[in-house]
Amino acid sequence: MRKYGIIIDEITKRAKEKGKDISEVKRYKGRAQLLMYIVSNFDMLYSEQIITLELLHEMYNEEELNRRFIYTIGTISITRTNGSAFICGKANAVVSNSIVRAYDNAKVHCFTGGECIASNSVELLLESDSKAYINGEVKALCTDFSTLFAFGDNRIVADGYSIVKVIGKGIVEARDHALISSYNKNSEEGDVPQITLSDYAICRHNGNVKVKLKEGCHAISVNEKTNKLEFGNLETE
Repeated sequence: MRKYGIIIDEITKRAKEKGKDISEVKRYKGRAQLLMYIVSNFDMLYSEQIITLELLHEMYNEEELNRRFIYTIGTISITRTNGSAFICGKANAVVSNSIVRAYDNAKVHCFTGGECIASNSVELLLESDSKAYINGEVKALCTDFSTLFAFGDNRIVADGYSIVKVIGKGIVEARDHALISSYNKNSEEGDVPQITLSDYAICRHNGNVKVKLKEGCHAISVNEKTNKLEFGNLETE
């Protein structure tokens, strides 16, 4: 590992390049105090790549990170944490009654009160009254009364009685009794969500969306701006 002072200089330099002032870290005496600061500001530091996965591994072993609810490898079960846990790298997490933030190529399964805030290329499974907020290129499967708020260019499959609110573009496949709402402000074709409905799925939107109803489905598309309804083919195949 490089000397502590050299790492601090690198971190503050990265922060300055991102327009962030974290000069206070120069007052911290050692890795333990720095880790407490990282945990308190993890989302900003990691999202801006001021702190990277490589730097975390250079300064701390996995056990030290886990004690502060940062997970970068392996499969873990998270229940009832005080505050958020952070899932990054290639870690896999099973989450209930807790809030986690997920990054990189992490995989997260939320159920029974689990909540996830995910970005980058996370893979996410929501079920049993869980909830998530996603932004980036997340792949999400929502089912069993789960709720998803989707920002960015995500790939989503929704079924069961799940609810998905799309803010931004992305591709959504809604089936069973899923409910989709999309109120995208952009109207350019390349910047609108692409939503495919099948079974009994419903999509409510403002017109800034591309909706396709699969043949033979009972789905409904509702344009709340024009009050226009589009129904699937109600005849059975």
